[in-house]
Amino acid sequence: MHCMRSSLLFLTLHRLQRWCNPKLLLTISLASCLGTCWFSTRSRAGRVVVVGDVHGCSDELKDLLEASQFHPSLDELVFVGDLIGKGPSPEEVVRIARKYSAKAVQGNHEYNLLQWRKRGGILPDPEGRIKERYAATVKGLEEDEWDWLESLPLKLQLDLPQSPLPVMVVHAGLVPGVSIEQQEPENLVNLRSFDHEGRASKQYDAGGGGWARHWRGPMQVIFGHDARRGLQREPFAIGLDTGAVYGDELTALLLPKNLDRSLAHLEPQHFAQVRARRAYAQKSDDLKSTQ
Repeated sequence: MHCMRSSLLFLTLHRLQRWCNPKLLLTISLASCLGTCWFSTRSRAGRVVVVGDVHGCSDELKDLLEASQFHPSLDELVFVGDLIGKGPSPEEVVRIARKYSAKAVQGNHEYNLLQWRKRGGILPDPEGRIKERYAATVKGLEEDEWDWLESLPLKLQLDLPQSPLPVMVVHAGLVPGVSIEQQEPENLVNLRSFDHEGRASKQYDAGGGGWARHWRGPMQVIFGHDARRGLQREPFAIGLDTGAVYGDELTALLLPKNLDRSLAHLEPQHFAQVRARRAYAQKSDDLKSTQ
């Protein structure tokens, strides 16, 4: 059956080459080579589609939803945070998320901008966290959109009742040995690595390696915030920040709602990815957080 589907899909691709979006063809072609297609991850129960850091790249988000065959009446849309910041269209990204009743967690960009607004939204920022050029990227957000961003939690457990282990979404990371309830907000939105002494750090090269390498559950974690490491697949954690805003890729994890395997045993068809249309920021900016 898979071979027949692959053959038919290749014939369809041949006929569509003259007008179909090349990025979408690449995504579908990859699925065909694997002997399957994105439809195979959808059941009557639908899917949970978890999207990596969008950073205001609304065109890429629309490309990804199309490539993953997102169906709003069947599928649930979830974001790992940083919907806004750096990219060209944060307002449109928020509106797409709300249109599809998406769930999301706050990323460091939402968190820091919301804290700045609580301080009165003054420029120059007395704490020096928010620069004028950065604040200007979100000036088009309406008050109800800010309210929606403020309503987002810092952690979110997915509704996957058949999963052998619970699945949690956070933006940045979790510190091993600390209960979920006691995790520090700053780590939930900023953590990337540990230093040589095992202390949490938001730096990439703190010396002790990425936090996900050290995470051993019991929660399985889906996160973002770490574009320099790209797609990460560890036994108990998957990182989805693949640098769309820097001209790389935007990635989604496609989880059947009746998922009955651990994240470590997901197959290639459980991932969708599209190439960014262009670079909107430099990777060196990633170390500057929301400045």
